[in-house]
Amino acid sequence: MADWDAVVGRYMSRRGVTHGHPLTILRRFGAYAPTRDTVADALQQYARDLERQGYRPGTRDRHVRVIRAACRLAGWPVPPAPAYDPRDSYRPALAPETVQALIAAARRGALTPRQAALLVLSTLYGLRAEELARVRPDDVGPTWVRVRTAKHGVARAHWIPPACRPYLAVAWPRTQARAVEAVFADLWARAIPAPRPAGVAWHSIRRALVRDLLAAGVPDRAVVHFLRWRSGLDRGVALAAWYAAPSATITVGGAAEARAPDEGTEAADAAVWARHPYRAWWEADLGDYE
Repeated sequence: MADWDAVVGRYMSRRGVTHGHPLTILRRFGAYAPTRDTVADALQQYARDLERQGYRPGTRDRHVRVIRAACRLAGWPVPPAPAYDPRDSYRPALAPETVQALIAAARRGALTPRQAALLVLSTLYGLRAEELARVRPDDVGPTWVRVRTAKHGVARAHWIPPACRPYLAVAWPRTQARAVEAVFADLWARAIPAPRPAGVAWHSIRRALVRDLLAAGVPDRAVVHFLRWRSGLDRGVALAAWYAAPSATITVGGAAEARAPDEGTEAADAAVWARHPYRAWWEADLGDYE
């Protein structure tokens, strides 16, 4: 244990931290009494125990990355990361009719204004819970919304369809992802008569949106850009797309042609908006839901 305490101390010194979730992970791992010679086996056991306790693959991966980083900073052998197949994880997505039922509840006034606002952002743009929690009043403009993208993705502005703009005229208090997930639980109870299945949350709408955008024929590159993924395309494709969209094109007469549509406009994501599977449900006549 003393050996691992030294590793934790080294991590704190090099990272300049005295508290926080990474230190909680490292101290928890210390219960496995890892040494330089046994840390690899200890990490394998730790990861298996996390799985048995119901931790999701992404969470287990975060624990492993923190532990491996601490070993690297302390000059210990870096243990191999336990392998897992993402296909083994539970990743529920809502059926289209379930998404439609949620939107119908918002349009009938069955949801609170804040719930309806979060549902707009989730169903139109696939915001993660952390991204919903990051929205601030100055992120919502008259015709656009700025998304402070999580998971190192690309922050960007999105156009707001006119029918959805009134729903976003709410207060945007500082909050956390956990609180936003609690909002989803109450939203579900108001909108859906059946109990909410375990694991169903805001991300279930994001998965559904990706599935239904692709099913509608939206090009995968447009989906990657619209959902603000950084790693969805390899570096070569990303660079090619960057060079293929210059800020100006100079004609033979020396004039600069109009640049590509700015973000935050409908034209910037024309391929998506033309086939967005949920936009029509926000714009349809309320009589269509009766």
